[in-house]
Amino acid sequence: MRSRLIATAAFDRDAVNAVKCALAMRGEMEKLNEGWTARGMPNVAMRIGIYTGPLVLNHMALGGGYAGRNPSDMLEFVRRCPDGAVLTIESLMRTVPPICTMAIALGLHVRVGVEDNLWRRKGERFTSVQQVEQMVRISRELGREVATGEEAKRVYQIGTYYRDADEALAKLGWPPNRQPGQRGFLIPGSKLAAPAVQAVASAGRR
Repeated sequence: MRSRLIATAAFDRDAVNAVKCALAMRGEMEKLNEGWTARGMPNVAMRIGIYTGPLVLNHMALGGGYAGRNPSDMLEFVRRCPDGAVLTIESLMRTVPPICTMAIALGLHVRVGVEDNLWRRKGERFTSVQQVEQMVRISRELGREVATGEEAKRVYQIGTYYRDADEALAKLGWPPNRQPGQRGFLIPGSKLAAPAVQAVASAGRR
C-alpha cells in the first residue's frame, strides 16, 4: 500500500510539472522573440503552452524504441485509437510503401518523404517527391482521392481550440476528468452520470 501511494503521488506531480514546463517554455519564447524583434529578426511563430484542441495522432512504425515495423503493431494502435481522433501513419525505409498502403486501405492518413526513406529498392534512390507521387497513385487505385490543402486543414482541424481540457474531452465524446471526491459514472450524457459530468456534456454540445 505504501508503494502504491508513493507511485500515485509521483504521477500526480508529473501532470503538474508538465504544465509548469509548458508555461515556462512559453515565457522564454516570448523573451526570445522580444530580443529578435529588437535586432530586426523574424519572430518564431511556434505556439508553446497547454494544448486543448482536437486529438491528432501520428503512429510512427519505425522500430527501435518506437512501434515495430509490422502490421500487428499498427493495427493494435488503430484498434486502441479513440473515436473522434485523426490518425496518420508513417514508417521507415522500405517498409514505408506496404505500411502506408495498408493505412490508406483502412481509411487513415499517411506521411512519406524527408528522412523516413531514401530507397525504392537496394541501391536505387527514392526522392520525397517520388514517394508522394507513389502514395497518390496507390490512393487512387484504392478509390481514395488525395486531399487538397484546404481539405487537409479541415481534416486536421487546424486552428481549432477549445476553452479548456473539460470542453476538449466533451467535444471528443470522452468522459471528463474525475474531480476529487466525485462518485458515479463518467459517461457524458448518461442518466447515471454524476451531476458534474452532465454539466460538462451539456456545455460540449453547445
